Amino acid sequence: MGLTQPAGARPPGSSAPGPSAQEVAVPRAKATATVSLKPRPDSSAATTVGSDAHAPSERASARSPLLASALSFAFPGAGQLYLGQRRAAAIFAVPTVVVLLWVILQLRHGLVYFALGMLDQGYALTVLFVAAAFTLWRAASIVGPFVVARSRPISVASGVGMCLLLIATLGMGYVVASNAYDAYDASGRIATNDFHVAYASEAPLPTPLPVIAGATSESQPTDESTPLDSPSPEVSAAPDPCATPAPATPGPTLRLPKGFLGDPVPAASSSDSASPSPSESPSPSASATASATASASPSESPSDSPSPSPPAPTESPSPAAPTESPSPSAPAESPTPTPLPPWGRSHNSNRLTIVLAGVDFMSGRHHALTDSLMLVSVDLRSRAVTLVSVPRDTAGFPFYWGGQAPDDFRINDLANAIAGGEFGSPDSPMVTLANEIGYLVGIRVDYYAEIDMDGFFQMVDLVGGVDINNPTTLDDPFSCTYVPAGPVHLDAQLALQYVRSRESTSDYDRAARQQRVLIALERKVATPAVLPMLGSLLDQASQSISTNFPLGSTRDYLDLAENIGSISQFVLGPPYNYHPDSSTTGGSWTSRLLLDRVAELSVALFGSDSRYYGTGP
Repeated sequence: MGLTQPAGARPPGSSAPGPSAQEVAVPRAKATATVSLKPRPDSSAATTVGSDAHAPSERASARSPLLASALSFAFPGAGQLYLGQRRAAAIFAVPTVVVLLWVILQLRHGLVYFALGMLDQGYALTVLFVAAAFTLWRAASIVGPFVVARSRPISVASGVGMCLLLIATLGMGYVVASNAYDAYDASGRIATNDFHVAYASEAPLPTPLPVIAGATSESQPTDESTPLDSPSPEVSAAPDPCATPAPATPGPTLRLPKGFLGDPVPAASSSDSASPSPSESPSPSASATASATASASPSESPSDSPSPSPPAPTESPSPAAPTESPSPSAPAESPTPTPLPPWGRSHNSNRLTIVLAGVDFMSGRHHALTDSLMLVSVDLRSRAVTLVSVPRDTAGFPFYWGGQAPDDFRINDLANAIAGGEFGSPDSPMVTLANEIGYLVGIRVDYYAEIDMDGFFQMVDLVGGVDINNPTTLDDPFSCTYVPAGPVHLDAQLALQYVRSRESTSDYDRAARQQRVLIALERKVATPAVLPMLGSLLDQASQSISTNFPLGSTRDYLDLAENIGSISQFVLGPPYNYHPDSSTTGGSWTSRLLLDRVAELSVALFGSDSRYYGTGP
């Protein structure tokens, strides 16, 4: 009987057989079943991990791109942080922080200081570059959220909102960049303008302002033989009826320092002005007014020098008797001190002196004359400012390079003459004029600034007028000009009439009025209120001003301009000059400086800085 082997037993001596196909299939099926059952929890976990990795993208697409753009408009990178894009947020935010720190550093002295700094062409280009780059950076930060959300539809409202944010960003950048470019361009033109070379080449002159209603000689060609401090012979003595002159708008009460330009100036003795000859005699009232208002001494002199004492006056005939001969106090020739080099003294670094020349364009002239000549000297230690105006009809004066001007040649035409090759000056036209004014007054001149008077008053108009303290009422019926005494606001038109009027007063009074308006404009410009019109002011200045002053250093004097000390006003009329008989000047009305008296004034004002210092008897 045979033995039955248990199922699955191997016969003795046989090798272990491999599993059968069925046996293999069963475990594989089990394994497959196991794999297919166990990974379900793992699959869920993997899905969770994947969703975490894409969470920022899902969050970005779920949040409002318009709100993100608005946040980036306020601060580049803030919108990216709102969308969960931390790396992009850092990329936009870090340069923004650097730019903001730079801006804060530039504005630490105020907006006016920053604006004046752009007169430095290199600095203006830096501001232009930073403004343009930062504007583009902000624009990229604003557009970024919409790029992230491009996978879903963008509503029309969101698109319009983004466009408005971009327009605002580009507009802000344009304002800063355009002002920087205007400053760069204006600075270059102001430094290279040369009005007198244009005059010498007979280039067209700028169009003058419209003629003032009722104006006389100031809006008509000036006859060189007409006395400059007397009414024009072409004008009737009867005032032109101007209805009721509209008084100037009273301004606010101004707190001005003692000695401000508006303070009354002591009247010079009638003996200080020679009576004109019959052929050129002005009306008695005009002569009396001219003599009474000539500025001889300031209301306050600089603290570091004594007040000048004019020579004792001598008796002279009454202005009502114009037919008498000139007073003995007016010599036939002006005594000239011993000639010195142009300056005579080493330059004082604690003093800044500039000559301002106002160029007046009038109908009928073939060239412009520097009818306003003013020397402005500032003691940088005491902040005391001294203004000295030289009469435009000054003639027969010594040249600083040697020689002397003809008796009938007026100093207001000197720059034109030099531009035309006359007199052999070693310097350019305006440098010659500035040096000559400094030579006569006795102080070294550092820079000059030439200003077109019409452009000057357009600048007054741009800043909304100026406030002055008028010492005495100006009532000029010849030009219908009325300005009451006291604090007054002058608009551009009234300011123009105020500084040009001389029919009822004199050239010397007009020079003093020019000084008041100049100081008032300087005070107005040195305020943040003019910043919105900075571009217009720079454009006007580039057409109206020529100077060799280093404009890049303008802001260094802002503190000085805002904190001026005493201001002293001088006009070199009587007793510092006289009018020679016109028969000795070919019929031309001129004046001659009494240089010995000018020397005394110069030493009193400037001390050892004066070229006259130590040359007296």
